[in-house]
Order: sequence, then structure tokens, then C-alpha cells
Amino acid sequence: SSSSTPAAGPDAGPPGPGLRRCLEEGRWRRSATTIATVASVSDLLSLYETTESLREAKGALDRIAASEYPADLQLGECYDSLAEAAADLDDFGLAVDAQRLAIKHGCRLPELARVMLGWYLLKAGEKDEGEAIFAAALAQGPNDPDLHGMIGAARADSGDHEGAVRAFDRALALAEVD
Repeated sequence: SSSSTPAAGPDAGPPGPGLRRCLEEGRWRRSATTIATVASVSDLLSLYETTESLREAKGALDRIAASEYPADLQLGECYDSLAEAAADLDDFGLAVDAQRLAIKHGCRLPELARVMLGWYLLKAGEKDEGEAIFAAALAQGPNDPDLHGMIGAARADSGDHEGAVRAFDRALALAEVD
């Protein structure tokens, strides 16, 4: 996936277009500590456009999450976009935090979000927790070749080549059955 944020490190550049799209899709109420009235979309966009890092963008999302906001606000999708942008910049600690919040706040594809959380955990060096998430996903879909393939890709990306080969072999075996 691509990000409009330059690859100069986890604190580089403003958040990407995915976060702006989340803001453009609704009106949000600001918390008492940061905002007292219903804000316009342009006011909310400024929360992100004025941040200088993805961590600051997460802080802005956290403040919005702590406030009253309309039920149709897709806050989970905003956190999911933030997790993806952080992963693109190899900030897997932030990617893990944001992906957990994406799941908590109801992203559109929670099963995929959980697998991505497992992937980010592997990249962050949290192999046991990442593998536990994969085991839970596999318990729900043991015969899903796509799931095995994603797990293989995550393991390969994190340097677990033997585990990747096992997952890819299983994905191929299941795909042949279909």
C-alpha cells in the first residue's frame, strides 16, 4: 500500500489521504479539553493537517475517541489507516497500537484487521502474541487458503522463513482442494 508520507522515519510528514478521507465523511464533536462545539469538517481536517507526525495524528484520534462523536463516524477506519501508514514507515509499535484501536472502534474488516495486528506484532518482535492471534484466526477459518497465505507472508516479512514455508504449503494444499 502507498502512503503520501515520505519515508523519512516514523515522525515524518503529515498523515496520508486515508486519514483525511475519514475526516471528510462526517462531523465530530470535540472533547471538553480540546473542543467545545460541533466542528466543521475543515476544522477537523486541521487537526491532522497541522500535525507533524503520525504520533501526533494518533493523539488527535485519541482525543476524538474520548469525546462524543456521531455513531456513523468510522473511527475504526481512521485508526486502521493510521496503522497502515505507521507500518509503511516501519513504526510497528505505533502500527500495533493503532490496529488495536481500529478493532476496538469497529473497523469495516475486523477479521483482516486482526490478521494485520498479528503481522504488525511479528514485525514489532512480539512473536508469541502475533502467533496467538494467527492461531485464533486459524481456529475460525482453518481451511481458508487466503488466510494461510497471509500468515505465510507475515512470517516471511518478519524473517520466519520456515514458518512461512509451512503456511504457504498449507495454503497451496487448500487451494488445490478448492
